[in-house]
This record gives sequence, C-alpha cells and structure tokens, in this order.
Amino acid sequence: MPQSRGLAEASRSQGWSKLAQPSDRLTTLIVEMFVGGRSQRDIAAALEKALGPCGLSKSAIRPMTDTLSQEDEAWRPRDLRGYAVASLFSDTV
Repeated sequence: MPQSRGLAEASRSQGWSKLAQPSDRLTTLIVEMFVGGRSQRDIAAALEKALGPCGLSKSAIRPMTDTLSQEDEAWRPRDLRGYAVASLFSDTV
C-alpha cells in the first residue's frame, strides 16, 4: 500500500479498498470449502495455487470462517422439543 509522509491523515486510495476486499464469488467459494471440511490453511493453499501469490492468507480467511462457527454455535443448542420432527440430521462444522 502506498505510504505518504507529513500528512495529518493517512492517504487511502478508494481503488485500493475495493481491491482489498474479496469478491462475493470468492467469499462464497471460501465458505463452501470451509463447510465442506477444508481447514483455513487448506483453503489458503488452494487459493494460492489457483490465484498465485496474491491469494488470500489464512489470517484473511479466518474472519469469514469464524463468523460461520459463531453462527453454528448459536444455532446448535436450540430447543426442538416444540417441533414435530420425525428425524433430524445436520452435517455441519
């Protein structure tokens, strides 16, 4: 990222902020890979192989996968006794 000296505020390019964000398609791919059982490290390695060295790092993938894990933790302990369920199968992370 470009650096500027002597400015009151850091210089931020609007174009850079758009490039720094993963696209919706890439985010969907990462989520599907994580839900499919791939680790953050595996996802980062696969993206680097497919996209080259500009792929997302494990630390960039972590917020996306942590959100899924938090949603799963909130969803899993729900009480289903009020529902007429013949059987329930959930294959999740």
